[in-house]
Amino acid sequence: MIAVNLPRSWPRVLAGELNAGDVTLGEWAAITDADLERYGDTLLGVHRNIVVTAFDITDWARTDEGRVQFEGTPSETWAHLVGGLVPGRPWVRGAARPVKMISTSLLTGEEVEPIVERSGRLRSVLGTTVITVDPDGTTTVEVVPGTRVVVITAPTSAGTEDDSAA
Repeated sequence: MIAVNLPRSWPRVLAGELNAGDVTLGEWAAITDADLERYGDTLLGVHRNIVVTAFDITDWARTDEGRVQFEGTPSETWAHLVGGLVPGRPWVRGAARPVKMISTSLLTGEEVEPIVERSGRLRSVLGTTVITVDPDGTTTVEVVPGTRVVVITAPTSAGTEDDSAA
């Protein structure tokens, strides 16, 4: 799921000057192909940390400037998010990036078989936790806010165990 912040354009939608779909699906910078592969199923439009639109992404294209232009249809699956707080961390005043990536699986709690993505990344969903292992061995754990995470590393060569909690 990709969320886009609409601080300037949404008031123009409310004033009837712009179309809600056009401003949400619009052209967005700093979205990588890996982000699109991993999160490109749903697009949320957000104004003042409230979800104002939800679209199922049907396609996307890059502009000459490298921005992403989405195509989508209003989402029936995620329509219930409209009017509520944006999932994940809210935008804060002065935040420079108007785009956030949110794992859809975190919202569904859906467990799936581990998958190997085109990039070679291994991804698994366990309850409301998403674990991703990149080909270089980097492991990312995504959890819902308020979840306690404990990390236990493998024993060192000296045979001691290094435990740390986050």
